[in-house]
Amino acid sequence: MQAVLVSTQTGAAHIVSSLPTAAVAIDGTPSGQLEAGRVEIGNLTSGVHELTLGQGAELRKMSFEVGPVPALDAIVYSDRDVGSMLVLTGENDVQVFLDGRLLPRRTQRGQLRIPNLGTTSHSVRVVKEGYKEPDPQKVEIVKGQEAKVQFALVELPKVGALVMEHMPPGVQVSLDGTPIGSVRADGVLSQSGISPGDHTLLITQPGYQENRIARRFSAGDTQRLSGTDLVWKRVSAILEVIVGAETPVTVKRGNQTVTHFTGPQKLLLDEGSYTLIARGGNGVESAHAVSLTAGETKTLDLKSSASSDMELWSQKWTRRDQWYERKGGGFVLYNSPNLAGDIVFTIQLPRGHGLFSKRRIKWVVGFVDDKNYLLFQLDDKYFYWTRVVNTAKVEYPKIAHNIPADAPYVNLSIQISASRLVHRYSLGDNKWQTLQVWDNSTPAPSLTEEKPRNFSEGAFGFYLPGNDTIELSNFSFESQPRR
Repeated sequence: MQAVLVSTQTGAAHIVSSLPTAAVAIDGTPSGQLEAGRVEIGNLTSGVHELTLGQGAELRKMSFEVGPVPALDAIVYSDRDVGSMLVLTGENDVQVFLDGRLLPRRTQRGQLRIPNLGTTSHSVRVVKEGYKEPDPQKVEIVKGQEAKVQFALVELPKVGALVMEHMPPGVQVSLDGTPIGSVRADGVLSQSGISPGDHTLLITQPGYQENRIARRFSAGDTQRLSGTDLVWKRVSAILEVIVGAETPVTVKRGNQTVTHFTGPQKLLLDEGSYTLIARGGNGVESAHAVSLTAGETKTLDLKSSASSDMELWSQKWTRRDQWYERKGGGFVLYNSPNLAGDIVFTIQLPRGHGLFSKRRIKWVVGFVDDKNYLLFQLDDKYFYWTRVVNTAKVEYPKIAHNIPADAPYVNLSIQISASRLVHRYSLGDNKWQTLQVWDNSTPAPSLTEEKPRNFSEGAFGFYLPGNDTIELSNFSFESQPRR
């Protein structure tokens, strides 16, 4: 067994060996002779040097390092068929794998000496976090010699990077809420300088729902995303439908029904063309086509064309199936600025009684205020008409009618123009009978002033004093231009 010690200081080495005499070479250059097992070597540059002692079968090799501070290297050579290896990395705390096995010690002062290796070929791999892993190397071990293997470790960037490919041009990308750019025309976006850790990418494209993706970035790592990694779903359009509170609406796309609803509604719909069918209070349906694009917000006002005429009253009615009920409230008025036209409605009998049930049905035309209006009444025998001017009543002769007292309901029609007022009735057979004609071609005084009376001025409504109740259906008003 033989031992060699090399102590170094700046520019020099002192070699001590159990070999009494042997030729000495440094880095392959003859550098003297061991005398009594010692030799001094000078003029050495800083760095790792290779020491060779002896020659032929007695050749011994080892490596040592000369640096700014004193150091000591030692190696023991055995008569066994073994050698050693010096792994040089230039970095401390590097992991070393020998023949696929992680060694328990890591590099110190940038190197690791591995003794007692069999004289064969060995594979060496080194790893250090934050550095690019170099390719592994094969090293041949020779008996009594030390093989030197050197790795160049390159430090990885301390930040990560993002590369997006095969993306739709113009896609906007944000990292943790901060915009980092848009995809170029070639479908690529790249971003470097991303700090290690967890980050959230927000990827948006007009007309599509946003993609939110979480990624963990490591130092030196490049995260790659492709268009196939994302789900591009069209964003819904918003359609705000304005109708009366009791107007039912059906939404169709082609022949397929999408949804039903009653009253105003805000809908989320896919891009495309739709038909909205609104059913008015008189049972008449109106269809309205609308086209929507992704992300669009559109308002469709159906109130004027599809609303129920029952929604234009000053007071609320209670709906029971197709009938509307109102109890009390005094003058319950229909809100129309122009009464010129035709008012039609059906009156239902009170439950368990005949149509009139010993009471009168009362309505008003030309209502200005509770002191000025035209009052009309109907009981089981007569039609009554009264003009009220400044609370003073002028009652006209009552008119007998032929409406059966046990009729379940009666349809009434009031045709109003500036100078003419016509009341008619029907029992559901579409045969209208005239109740009364008020012809004002020779005008009567105004309700409030001494001037010709215009029947289309003022409001229409029902008069429900106390707890008087009325039930009606099929109310409609078809206006005509004032004449």
